Amino acid sequence: MCTRDAYAFLGVYTQEHSRLFATALQRGTTLVEMLIAMLLSLIVSVTAVLSLSNSLGTNSQLLHYTLLSNELRKSMQLMSRDVRRAGYTAGAQWCLANTLCLPSTTIALPEPLGILDPLPLLESIELPNGIEISESGECFTFELDRDQDATIGNGDFGGYRRVVEDNVGVLMTWMGGDTPNCNDVSDSWAPVTNPNVIDISAFTVNDSGSFDEVVSTDLLGNNTTQSVRRIWIQITGQLVGDANVNETIETTIDVRNDMLM
Repeated sequence: MCTRDAYAFLGVYTQEHSRLFATALQRGTTLVEMLIAMLLSLIVSVTAVLSLSNSLGTNSQLLHYTLLSNELRKSMQLMSRDVRRAGYTAGAQWCLANTLCLPSTTIALPEPLGILDPLPLLESIELPNGIEISESGECFTFELDRDQDATIGNGDFGGYRRVVEDNVGVLMTWMGGDTPNCNDVSDSWAPVTNPNVIDISAFTVNDSGSFDEVVSTDLLGNNTTQSVRRIWIQITGQLVGDANVNETIETTIDVRNDMLM
């Protein structure tokens, strides 16, 4: 009898314990647990948003730097090409060993030699002026025989300068048909850089690196000297509205069409 009562008691206790255990398992999360979960989710979300924001900001700044760098380098490439050609003339062959060939001079040619004469129809050639740099160093002009007729006429002039318009620096090129004027305010100067995007804060040109070299000496000891023009150009630009995005580039160019002195 006692044994049966004991088993009955154990059975009731076991059933009650199982019911309480199952009830505990089915119980929902507490307020504290929910707050902790929400806090963790908020931390993860904020971290993700900040990471994405930083990534987008970095990419945007990189694009701005790329835009500025490309514009500056295209401008420099344009100037470098013209500087290397400055002083070119189609009649340059007449100046070989001719010490009279100096910038801005006219050389009378010999009588035509027939069909073998390289320029049989010309009586003279006009030599273009070399590169001239303004006192401020923010403008330079030049001449070159663009149409290859051995004369300097309409369209054979060029130049570059920096001006400030509406507090924005602009790099400009000469498009006129006559001799360039660094202080000219007409439409003969056209913008190279976009003032709505880039502010050219500095533009400097100088030829302090130029030098003379002896290229030949005759039997009497007379030297023929060549003047080598070495042009240094530096451009500094920044994005309009964001001075933190800025860059400076520079280059040194030896003018190809040197003159004998």
